[in-house]
Amino acid sequence: TQLSEAFEGSSENQSLPSIMNISYTGKLGAGAYGKVYSVKDRTTGEVKACKTYDLRKIKEEYVSKYAPREIDIFLKMSHPNIITMHMICKAGFSLYMLMDIAELKDMEYYITRLCDGNINESQAKIWIKQIASALDYLHEIGVAHRDIKCENILITRCLTARLTDFGFSRFFKNAKELSSTFCGTTGYASPEIMKNISYNASKADIWAFGVVLYRILSKRYPFGEPGTRVRTLIHRMENQDYTFSGEFN
Repeated sequence: TQLSEAFEGSSENQSLPSIMNISYTGKLGAGAYGKVYSVKDRTTGEVKACKTYDLRKIKEEYVSKYAPREIDIFLKMSHPNIITMHMICKAGFSLYMLMDIAELKDMEYYITRLCDGNINESQAKIWIKQIASALDYLHEIGVAHRDIKCENILITRCLTARLTDFGFSRFFKNAKELSSTFCGTTGYASPEIMKNISYNASKADIWAFGVVLYRILSKRYPFGEPGTRVRTLIHRMENQDYTFSGEFN
Protein backbone atom coordinates (compact mmCIF):
# COMPACT_ATOMS: atom_id res chain seq x y z
CA THR A 1 0.00 0.00 0.00
CA GLN A 2 0.97 3.66 -0.26
CA LEU A 3 1.35 3.83 3.51
CA SER A 4 3.62 0.84 3.99
CA GLU A 5 5.86 1.96 1.14
CA ALA A 6 6.56 5.17 3.05
CA PHE A 7 8.15 3.35 5.99
CA GLU A 8 11.60 1.95 5.39
CA GLY A 9 12.64 -0.86 7.71
CA SER A 10 9.13 -1.51 8.97
CA SER A 11 8.23 -4.86 10.44
CA GLU A 12 4.96 -6.60 11.20
CA ASN A 13 6.42 -9.14 13.63
CA GLN A 14 8.77 -7.25 15.95
CA SER A 15 7.71 -5.36 19.07
CA LEU A 16 8.40 -1.64 19.26
CA PRO A 17 11.35 -1.77 21.67
CA SER A 18 13.25 -4.33 19.56
CA ILE A 19 12.80 -2.25 16.40
CA MET A 20 13.70 1.13 17.86
CA ASN A 21 15.81 0.07 20.86
CA ILE A 22 13.87 2.31 23.23
CA SER A 23 11.91 1.98 26.45
CA TYR A 24 8.90 4.01 27.57
CA THR A 25 9.41 6.45 30.45
CA GLY A 26 6.08 8.28 30.53
CA LYS A 27 3.17 9.80 28.63
CA LEU A 28 3.49 13.35 27.29
CA GLY A 29 0.10 13.90 25.72
CA ALA A 30 -2.57 12.80 23.26
CA GLY A 31 -4.18 14.23 20.15
CA ALA A 32 -6.91 13.42 17.66
CA TYR A 33 -4.87 10.75 15.88
CA GLY A 34 -2.51 9.34 18.48
CA LYS A 35 -0.48 9.62 21.67
CA VAL A 36 2.98 10.95 22.50
CA TYR A 37 5.30 9.22 24.96
CA SER A 38 8.62 10.04 26.55
CA VAL A 39 11.13 7.28 25.70
CA LYS A 40 14.78 6.53 26.41
CA ASP A 41 17.32 5.22 23.93
CA ARG A 42 18.68 2.02 25.50
CA THR A 43 22.10 2.52 23.92
CA THR A 44 22.80 6.22 24.43
CA GLY A 45 20.45 6.98 27.32
CA GLU A 46 19.05 9.96 25.40
CA VAL A 47 15.43 10.90 26.10
CA LYS A 48 13.23 11.50 23.06
CA ALA A 49 9.54 11.65 22.16
CA CYS A 50 7.67 8.86 20.37
CA LYS A 51 4.45 9.73 18.56
CA THR A 52 2.25 6.64 18.17
CA TYR A 53 -0.78 5.98 15.98
CA ASP A 54 -3.28 3.12 15.94
CA LEU A 55 -3.91 2.89 12.19
CA ARG A 56 -7.24 1.11 12.74
CA LYS A 57 -8.67 4.20 14.43
CA ILE A 58 -7.49 6.76 11.89
CA LYS A 59 -9.49 7.98 8.92
CA GLU A 60 -8.45 6.40 5.63
CA GLU A 61 -7.76 9.83 4.14
CA TYR A 62 -5.13 10.49 6.81
CA VAL A 63 -3.56 7.04 6.40
CA SER A 64 -3.38 7.22 2.61
CA LYS A 65 -2.72 10.94 2.09
CA TYR A 66 -1.60 12.96 5.08
CA ALA A 67 0.64 10.51 6.97
CA PRO A 68 2.95 9.74 4.00
CA ARG A 69 3.11 13.44 3.17
CA GLU A 70 3.99 14.36 6.77
CA ILE A 71 6.76 11.76 6.78
CA ASP A 72 8.11 12.92 3.42
CA ILE A 73 8.20 16.53 4.61
CA PHE A 74 9.82 15.64 7.95
CA LEU A 75 12.58 13.68 6.22
CA LYS A 76 13.43 16.62 3.94
CA MET A 77 13.74 19.21 6.71
CA SER A 78 16.72 20.29 8.77
CA HIS A 79 16.41 23.44 10.86
CA PRO A 80 17.25 24.25 14.51
CA ASN A 81 13.73 25.54 15.15
CA ILE A 82 11.91 22.55 13.65
CA ILE A 83 11.60 19.27 15.54
CA THR A 84 13.86 16.56 14.08
CA MET A 85 12.44 13.14 13.29
CA HIS A 86 14.98 10.35 13.90
CA MET A 87 13.11 7.20 12.93
CA ILE A 88 9.80 6.02 11.52
CA CYS A 89 8.52 2.47 11.62
CA LYS A 90 5.33 0.47 11.36
CA ALA A 91 4.66 -2.61 13.47
CA GLY A 92 1.37 -4.40 13.04
CA PHE A 93 -1.39 -1.80 13.05
CA SER A 94 0.77 0.78 14.81
CA LEU A 95 2.87 3.61 13.40
CA TYR A 96 5.72 5.13 15.42
CA MET A 97 7.61 8.39 14.89
CA LEU A 98 10.70 8.93 17.05
CA MET A 99 11.63 12.60 17.38
CA ASP A 100 13.27 15.18 19.62
CA ILE A 101 11.60 15.86 22.93
CA ALA A 102 10.48 19.25 24.20
CA GLU A 103 10.74 19.15 27.98
CA LEU A 104 8.50 22.19 28.61
CA LYS A 105 5.72 20.95 26.30
CA ASP A 106 4.16 23.47 23.90
CA MET A 107 3.88 27.26 23.74
CA GLU A 108 0.22 27.25 24.80
CA TYR A 109 1.02 25.15 27.88
CA TYR A 110 3.98 27.38 28.69
CA ILE A 111 1.92 30.58 28.39
CA THR A 112 -1.10 29.39 30.37
CA ARG A 113 0.36 26.91 32.88
CA LEU A 114 4.09 27.34 33.44
CA CYS A 115 4.52 31.10 33.43
CA ASP A 116 0.91 32.20 34.00
CA GLY A 117 1.12 34.54 31.02
CA ASN A 118 4.14 36.44 32.35
CA ILE A 119 6.55 36.28 29.40
CA ASN A 120 9.16 39.01 29.40
CA GLU A 121 9.68 41.00 26.22
CA SER A 122 13.23 39.81 25.59
CA GLN A 123 12.16 36.15 25.67
CA ALA A 124 9.17 36.91 23.45
CA LYS A 125 11.47 38.52 20.86
CA ILE A 126 13.69 35.43 20.82
CA TRP A 127 10.75 33.08 20.26
CA ILE A 128 9.20 35.26 17.57
CA LYS A 129 12.53 35.38 15.72
CA GLN A 130 12.93 31.59 16.00
CA ILE A 131 9.41 30.84 14.73
CA ALA A 132 9.82 33.33 11.88
CA SER A 133 13.11 31.66 10.93
CA ALA A 134 11.46 28.23 10.84
CA LEU A 135 8.58 29.52 8.70
CA ASP A 136 10.93 31.30 6.31
CA TYR A 137 12.89 28.06 5.90
CA LEU A 138 9.74 26.04 5.21
CA HIS A 139 8.53 28.45 2.55
CA GLU A 140 11.99 28.56 0.96
CA ILE A 141 11.92 24.77 0.44
CA GLY A 142 8.34 24.90 -0.83
CA VAL A 143 6.43 23.67 2.23
CA ALA A 144 3.36 25.24 3.81
CA HIS A 145 2.61 24.14 7.38
CA ARG A 146 -1.14 24.96 7.33
CA ASP A 147 -1.71 24.57 11.09
CA ILE A 148 0.49 27.15 12.80
CA LYS A 149 -0.64 27.64 16.41
CA CYS A 150 0.84 27.80 19.90
CA GLU A 151 0.09 24.10 20.49
CA ASN A 152 2.32 23.20 17.52
CA ILE A 153 5.30 25.17 18.80
CA LEU A 154 7.28 23.15 21.33
CA ILE A 155 9.57 24.59 24.01
CA THR A 156 12.78 22.82 25.00
CA ARG A 157 14.53 22.90 28.36
CA CYS A 158 16.83 25.62 26.95
CA LEU A 159 13.75 27.72 26.07
CA THR A 160 14.16 27.16 22.33
CA ALA A 161 10.98 27.25 20.23
CA ARG A 162 10.64 24.40 17.70
CA LEU A 163 7.85 23.92 15.18
CA THR A 164 6.17 20.51 14.97
CA ASP A 165 3.08 18.61 13.70
CA PHE A 166 3.18 18.58 9.91
CA GLY A 167 0.04 16.48 9.51
CA PHE A 168 -1.69 19.11 7.34
CA SER A 169 1.44 20.36 5.59
CA ARG A 170 1.87 20.25 1.83
CA PHE A 171 4.42 21.05 -0.84
CA PHE A 172 3.76 23.93 -3.22
CA LYS A 173 5.43 24.53 -6.59
CA ASN A 174 5.27 28.32 -6.69
CA ALA A 175 4.40 31.22 -4.43
CA LYS A 176 1.08 31.87 -6.19
CA GLU A 177 -0.30 28.33 -5.90
CA LEU A 178 -3.66 28.11 -4.13
CA SER A 179 -5.08 25.52 -1.72
CA SER A 180 -8.71 24.60 -1.20
CA THR A 181 -8.56 22.11 1.70
CA PHE A 182 -9.89 23.49 4.99
CA CYS A 183 -6.84 23.27 7.27
CA GLY A 184 -5.83 24.97 10.45
CA THR A 185 -7.52 25.89 13.71
CA THR A 186 -10.27 28.44 14.30
CA GLY A 187 -8.83 31.46 16.04
CA TYR A 188 -5.63 31.06 14.00
CA ALA A 189 -7.00 30.41 10.48
CA SER A 190 -6.98 33.21 7.89
CA PRO A 191 -10.18 34.91 6.64
CA GLU A 192 -10.03 32.98 3.34
CA ILE A 193 -9.92 29.66 5.16
CA MET A 194 -12.78 30.70 7.45
CA LYS A 195 -14.84 31.68 4.38
CA ASN A 196 -14.03 28.33 2.74
CA ILE A 197 -12.53 29.90 -0.40
CA SER A 198 -9.21 29.16 -2.14
CA TYR A 199 -6.22 30.56 -0.30
CA ASN A 200 -2.46 30.95 -0.54
CA ALA A 201 -1.15 28.44 2.03
CA SER A 202 2.14 30.21 2.75
CA LYS A 203 0.33 33.52 3.31
CA ALA A 204 -2.15 31.70 5.58
CA ASP A 205 0.87 30.52 7.59
CA ILE A 206 1.96 34.15 8.00
CA TRP A 207 -1.53 35.12 9.20
CA ALA A 208 -1.49 32.32 11.78
CA PHE A 209 2.03 33.37 12.82
CA GLY A 210 0.63 36.85 13.48
CA VAL A 211 -1.98 35.30 15.80
CA VAL A 212 0.79 33.40 17.60
CA LEU A 213 2.77 36.63 17.97
CA TYR A 214 -0.32 38.38 19.38
CA ARG A 215 -0.95 35.54 21.83
CA ILE A 216 2.64 35.47 23.06
CA LEU A 217 2.68 39.22 23.68
CA SER A 218 -0.85 39.83 24.98
CA LYS A 219 -1.86 36.37 26.27
CA ARG A 220 -5.09 36.77 24.29
CA TYR A 221 -6.41 35.92 20.81
CA PRO A 222 -6.95 38.87 18.44
CA PHE A 223 -10.36 37.85 17.08
CA GLY A 224 -11.51 35.00 19.32
CA GLU A 225 -10.20 31.80 20.83
CA PRO A 226 -10.39 28.41 19.06
CA GLY A 227 -14.00 27.28 19.13
CA THR A 228 -15.43 30.76 18.57
CA ARG A 229 -18.26 30.77 16.01
CA VAL A 230 -16.96 31.17 12.46
CA ARG A 231 -19.43 33.97 11.69
CA THR A 232 -18.22 35.92 14.72
CA LEU A 233 -14.57 35.50 13.77
CA ILE A 234 -15.15 36.63 10.18
CA HIS A 235 -17.08 39.71 11.36
CA ARG A 236 -14.26 40.70 13.73
CA MET A 237 -11.60 40.12 11.07
CA GLU A 238 -13.40 42.18 8.45
CA ASN A 239 -13.92 45.03 10.93
CA GLN A 240 -10.39 44.75 12.38
CA ASP A 241 -12.07 44.38 15.76
CA TYR A 242 -9.17 43.79 18.12
CA THR A 243 -7.16 45.66 20.74
CA PHE A 244 -3.52 45.47 21.70
CA SER A 245 -1.93 46.12 25.07
CA GLY A 246 0.51 49.02 25.26
CA GLU A 247 2.80 47.28 27.75
CA PHE A 248 5.16 46.07 25.00
CA ASN A 249 7.31 48.25 22.75
